[in-house]
Parts: sequence; C-alpha cells; structure tokens
Amino acid sequence: MGARANSELVLVILILLAAAGLQCFQRKSGAGRAAPEQFVEFKDGGNSFLVSLERAPSADRIGQRCPGEKLFPMDSVTIARGSCRVERGGASNFARLAAGGKMSINAAGAAELELLPGVGQSRAGKIIALRQGLGGFESFAQLSQPKWFNEEMLIEAERFFTVTEP
Repeated sequence: MGARANSELVLVILILLAAAGLQCFQRKSGAGRAAPEQFVEFKDGGNSFLVSLERAPSADRIGQRCPGEKLFPMDSVTIARGSCRVERGGASNFARLAAGGKMSINAAGAAELELLPGVGQSRAGKIIALRQGLGGFESFAQLSQPKWFNEEMLIEAERFFTVTEP
C-alpha cells in the first residue's frame, strides 16, 4: 500500500474509533443518542477531545484557566501555555463528523473533501480553488460547476457537509 492509501486508512479508522467511543460514552452516561451539536471540542497539548456539554457546561470547569466562559454547541476550546481561547462554533470538521454532525464545506481542507467518492487530491484542490474564487459556497448547487462533479458526488456532499457562511 502507498503512503496515501495508508493515511486514508488511518483517517477512516480514527473516525470509526471516535464514533465507537462516542456511542460507548452515550450508553454509559444513559443519555441515549445525543444531538451532534451538543458537544464541544477541547484542544490541549496537541490533543483534541470531544466533550458533551452536559459534562462541561462552562470552560472554567476544565481548570481555572477559562473562568466565566460559557460554552455553546460545537465551540472549540484551546488550552495552551496557561491560557484559554474559546472559538464560538469553531470545532474542527473531523470533530463535527465524529460527533455525528456534518462538516462545513467552506472550512473543508483537501483531506476532508477526499472523503467524497471520485475526489482525489487533484479534484479536492479544484474544489478549494472554486470555493476561493466564489468567496465561499452559498449552496451545494455551486459545486456542480465543474462538469466532473456529478449527481452522486452532490448527494454525498450533502450527506457529509453543510453550507455555512463563507
């Protein structure tokens, strides 16, 4: 297997493990199936974790580094060098996917776009160039501008991604 195939396999395994861990957490907590947007992504020392809002209603419970910060669904909390930074709605695309949500097409990198059938490194670059030329996608219909972006790809894009503000 080539390096690219290995990295794709690792990515798929990580997504599956994250989803399995999330389901296990939900079963143990008795919460049932939580809505994808009820999670916050915490980043500490290069590691990223999904935490249920029920378990982390405010960032000051993570330590005294974020006193008084109220957390909202899909926020990103980064703790580094003794300080805390909260980015509203800033959870990474992979955190959104692992939480059972959709990724933002306007924030997707090449690796995320390559999850679509028929999209490799070259086409992912073309999608990113199209997005930049448009100033961001306003609808999925804009993805159909290249003739090679067919109906199946559009259906899969709508399954994995959402259109957010550019």
